[in-house]
Amino acid sequence: MNKLGLLLLAGWLVVLVVGTSAHPAWTQIRVDDQRGRRIELPKPAERIVTIPMPMAAVTIALDGSARRVVGMHPASRQSIQEGFLRRIFPEALSIQADVTRGGMFTPNLESILALRPDVVVQWTEPPDLIRALEGAGLTVVGLINSPPTQEIHERNLAIVGEIIGQRERVAQLLRAQQEMRRQIEAAVAGIPES
Repeated sequence: MNKLGLLLLAGWLVVLVVGTSAHPAWTQIRVDDQRGRRIELPKPAERIVTIPMPMAAVTIALDGSARRVVGMHPASRQSIQEGFLRRIFPEALSIQADVTRGGMFTPNLESILALRPDVVVQWTEPPDLIRALEGAGLTVVGLINSPPTQEIHERNLAIVGEIIGQRERVAQLLRAQQEMRRQIEAAVAGIPES
């Protein structure tokens, strides 16, 4: 091999090694949660604990995989066991489901810490639920569910999509949902209220 060939080969090897081992700047995650708190991650979260009950299924569906969710609320597991998600994502049944204790959303800190999550998703109310997690040094993404409006739902989806690196997928889903809602509203617009 001539000198030019060796230089080109060396250059490609450097690109491959550096390109696959370093995280490009565009993978850094910055999102404001529902508390207005800026969440920054060096890359999309790989290990997520979801305490709000719908968020395990939401995260799995948005990601198209159960690989990121390492802990979930016991009611989330039950919902997956009894629903169609167990057929699509059978591996979701092996996700740890002891991340709460006592009250409905009271975190089981020992269990959560043992899972070494990149992020814990939790409701913002009551505030002591998040304080306990942050006091243990965990990164917490706060979501709200009250009042239950379409705007809150969409913002929660966008936040979760952002932390798992699925911004565009969420945007596509929300556009489709908004279009369907527009079509339904147009179809029922002429029906008188009774």
